[in-house]
This record gives sequence, structure tokens and C-alpha cells, in this order.
Amino acid sequence: MCGIVGLVDTTGQPLAREERLSRLLPSLAHRGPDGRGELRHGPVWLGHTRLAVLDPSDTAAQPMEYCDGDLALAYNGEIVNYRSLRGQLTRLGHRFRTTSDTEVLLAAYHQWGLDCLSRLAGMFAFALHDRRTGEVVLVRDRLGVKPLYYGSADGRVAFCSQPAGVLDCLPALGRRLNPVALSSFLAFRQPLTEDTYFQGVRSLPPGHWLRVRKGRCELRPWWRLGQQPAEDLSGPLEDLVGSVVRETSVSDVPLAVLLSGGLDSSVIALELSQGTEAELLTVTASVPGAGYDEVEDARATAHALGARHLTVPVSARDYLAEAAELTRLKGQPLGMHNEVALYLLAKAVKQHATVVMSGEGADELFGGYGRIFRLPFDTRRLSVARRLPAPLRRRLLHAAGLSEREMGLDTLDLFLDRYSYWPAEERLPLYSDGMRAAVDEDKAVTAAVERSFAEVADEPLSRRLTHFFTTMHLRGLLEVMDTSFMAAGVEVRVPFTDHRIVGAAMALAERDRLRWRGPLAWAHALGEPVARFSERRDITKYALRQAYRHRLPPGVATRRKLPFPVPLSRWLLDDRRAEVDGLLFGPDARLSAVFDRDRLRGWADSLNGDSADAYGRRLWLLVGAELWLRQNFPDGVTW
Repeated sequence: MCGIVGLVDTTGQPLAREERLSRLLPSLAHRGPDGRGELRHGPVWLGHTRLAVLDPSDTAAQPMEYCDGDLALAYNGEIVNYRSLRGQLTRLGHRFRTTSDTEVLLAAYHQWGLDCLSRLAGMFAFALHDRRTGEVVLVRDRLGVKPLYYGSADGRVAFCSQPAGVLDCLPALGRRLNPVALSSFLAFRQPLTEDTYFQGVRSLPPGHWLRVRKGRCELRPWWRLGQQPAEDLSGPLEDLVGSVVRETSVSDVPLAVLLSGGLDSSVIALELSQGTEAELLTVTASVPGAGYDEVEDARATAHALGARHLTVPVSARDYLAEAAELTRLKGQPLGMHNEVALYLLAKAVKQHATVVMSGEGADELFGGYGRIFRLPFDTRRLSVARRLPAPLRRRLLHAAGLSEREMGLDTLDLFLDRYSYWPAEERLPLYSDGMRAAVDEDKAVTAAVERSFAEVADEPLSRRLTHFFTTMHLRGLLEVMDTSFMAAGVEVRVPFTDHRIVGAAMALAERDRLRWRGPLAWAHALGEPVARFSERRDITKYALRQAYRHRLPPGVATRRKLPFPVPLSRWLLDDRRAEVDGLLFGPDARLSAVFDRDRLRGWADSLNGDSADAYGRRLWLLVGAELWLRQNFPDGVTW
């Protein structure tokens, strides 16, 4: 796990030695606190900051060269099957001087070219310079676990693990806000396109490579979810999960598990505790007064597995100060309500371990979002309601928690209405005139979701939802995990995103993701809102729960999904209200370029500590945007 940055002159002109490029490396030091290096060859400059996890010796430092300098690599990630690949390549005549996965990746490319990508398991983003052909190839892993951004200007292409690094490499791009990306952030907590918050800087799409050669840039997919062959599940699901978890845990530095006490993280902890004499370390955040604290469940699970457990307290006291620091390190606005808590967790973990394992990805793959994954059920109820006489229709809609307005929405708009944290009809009227004109009613974002649905247009709605959550929603969560922990120099590994588990999950029947508890439960649910019956009358992640129901401690496999317990509404609307008001409405507030100040002030004044948590989360989005805008546009916002 590291930070990478680089610059390519597409005209082939050798790059002059520029001190500003070397000065970029300290800005990535949090991603790689154990070392830094750079390599310049003709028109290519590669920079790297290292978090030493596999082969921490200096011989495995980067950028790394191979085959007498024919290849040079700046790489971020872990190839978890590197040992088996190393064996194959050794038999083919390759010789290795390190025990790192970096050298194995170089040898694999030397042997198979870009075809090597299909052989890789793990998470990775890298830049490889092939001096034999003069080309530079940028590659990102299948689901986008590791970040990589790029941009071009004045005949040069730059790339970096963080968006601002691209701007620093390419001053000609300027620093201009992308209003569409910011609007997407305020609605969905992330840009839903490949655009970033800076105009001219894009995210390399997951499962794609970008080749820079002879003055041209070529972008192509090397993997797509819909084209993934179904994994053979002739054996038990837990055998596949267990083998992937253990393979993913290979490390030359101490390792821990993020444990909430729920199903996904407990599966990871269980598999790591099997067949090893080493003591397992598990960690959990404790949030007093959140209404639900995970600590007792996590502690009980850790005790049952024989693990040593660490509890990290999180409070409102320094939350905004820590948010500002994390925003600076991450280089992007904080959208998820728990990012600061994760950062505090990461700083505590760093005292004990350099690698943590997370259960992220299981909800998207195995059907963990019961409320929104019941959208097909609601579309059928709405269809029935349309055919009923008005009195019966109103009774059904009221009982089901549905509305007349929803009856007029098509499937895509109904999904966006449910998925959005801040629906367009409530948010757009608060924008400034310039912002409203720039985002064009969020059409670009809607089109991105529509394209995701269209990729599996012939599949049932339930499959389209799984596709969207796996390819678009999940990448935002993975970025949060990566940036929150890398800000403290800790690597996060996410075994459930391994392509072999992805293939097995995609082969499941829909009833093995989300299943009714029986005909009577289904009948009762017909007249209840989804929020009331979800996980009471149905079972989420059914296949995963069944696979582990007899192996996990009692109660874990049947425990309901609970959110990360951060009481944003109370913290922002009560404990830190004056601080938040000063940030959002003070004379230096950058959001004045995005929102009409008076309208936004009226919206905020209508909130109080008793408001639903949805309002607290919207307020948090505003805080995240303001902190980022202040840091990146000190002289005022331009777009």
C-alpha cells in the first residue's frame, strides 16, 4: 500500500529536472511513511512513497526496475496470489532478487504483457513504463479498491493516487471546481461519474487501463462485472471465502481485523482465527451515547474466537478538527458520516498493526441493504395500487408507507429518490443561480446511473440493483476505507471484493441474497412499510448467513445490520451547533458560491436536535464540502 505519482511527456521530449515534482512526494507521505523514491527516464518521471508490508527491505523499494531497466514500476496495492505467480514465473525462467509482490508484477508483465492482469488477484493501481516500446500503462483493479487519477494538458499526462497531485503536476490545468461532481457529492456522497471535484482531473475507471504511447492516450476495460465467469460453487461457499481470506492475510508486518460484531467482519475474524497459533487482534470504535454501541457485541465475538480486543473511543469533542485534518490528507470532501471515526480508529490501530482486514463489500455482493433491495417489491405494490379505486389505493399506499407521488415515478427515478441522501427537488432550490445552471438539474448524474442499469438491462430489477451497488456504490465506500486508513499509514484489505468471491456471489439466485422468512411473513409485509419489515420478515445475505450459521458464535449470523453508530444529528445540531454555523455561514464560507446563503440559512434554521438523522447527514455533507472548499480555494471558488 503506497502513494504513486508521475508525469509523461506525450511528445517524447525528455523531462527536465523539476524540483516541483520532487516536492510532490511529501504530500503523499501519509500513504507511504516508510520510504520515498523517484525515477526519471527520458519523457517519464515516476514518484513513489512506500508503506512497507511485503518484503520491507530496501531492495524492494520503488520505483522498481526489472530486466536491466526495460521495465519500471510505481505500484500501490497487494497482489495476494503473488506466491503462486512467482512459482509459475520461476518455472518459466524468471529469477527474483526480492520476496515482494512488486517484482512478481514486473515479471508477470514481462512474461505476458497486459494479459497478466487476468491472472492477478488482489487490489492494485500502478503505472508501468515499458522502455522497449516507450509506452506508459496505468492500471486499476477490478472493483476500484485502490485509487488512481489522471489528467492531461500541454502535451503531458499526469497521474497520482490523489486528485490534487495531478493538478500539481500540470499547472496549466488550473484549479477549478467541477460543480456537477460537487452536486453528485451532496446527493450521493461521491461523484457517480469518473469526474472528480476538479475540472480536468478524472478517476481511472475500475477494471480499466490507460496506455500513453506515441502521443496518444488509449483507455480500455480489461474486466467487466457482467463478463465475469461464474465461479464454480460446487463446494461450500465458506470454503471459498476462507481460502481467499487466508490468502489475503499474507503480510510481513502485524495485522488486525476491524470487528463490529456483525456478520461480515465476524466471518473475516473467524477465518483468520482458524489454523493459526498467533493471537488475533480485533479492533472496534466505541461511540458513547450513539443509541447503539457495537462494543459489547464485538467484544463477545472476539472472546469467543480467542482474540485480543482493542476498543477505540470516539466523541464529538475534536470531530471537526479531525475532519479538517483528514480532508487535508485525503484531498477530497468527507461524505460518509463515519470517516472521521475510521481515521481515529486507524491512528489507534497504527500503534499495534500496519494492516487491517475489513468486511467491506459483503453487503453489496450478498444483498445486505434490505430496505433498498426491496425496491422490486415496492414497484409491484405501486403497480397494484395504480389499478385500484381511489379509496383502496389510498389505504394500500398509507399502509405500505408509499405515496401518490411515487406512483408517478419510473423505476430509475424511484431508485434515485430512495438512494439519494438529499433529493434533487429539496436540494436544487437552495443552490445559487450559477450553480443551478451549471449542474443542469443533475442530468449528468442521472445519466450515469441509467448507464449502469442499462449494462444489465435484460436482467430483473434485483440484478440491476446488485450491479449498481457493486460497480458504483461500493467504489465510494472503498475509497473511504482506503483514504481514512492510509491517512494514518495503515493498509486496509477487503477480501470480499476478491474477484473469485465476486464471481461466486454473482452466480447466486436472488432468493439466496434476500429471502422471505415464509409465506406468512410475505403476506404481512404486503401491508407494511419496508423500514418496518426489513430484516424482521425477511433475511438479508441469506447465503452467507447460512454458510456460517453453525460456525460463528451464537447470535452473530442472525444479527440485524446496524449502521456505524455516529450520532451526527446530536453532535452537529446540539453539541457543535455554534461551530457549524460559523463554518457554513461565516464571512469566509466558500459554500456561498454554491448555495444561496439566505435560502440555505433558512433550511438550516429549521433543523433542531430532534430532527431525523437524515438532516444531520445532510448537514455533514455541507460541512465536508465547506472544509474541502476552504482548503482548495483559499482565494474564492472558480469553475
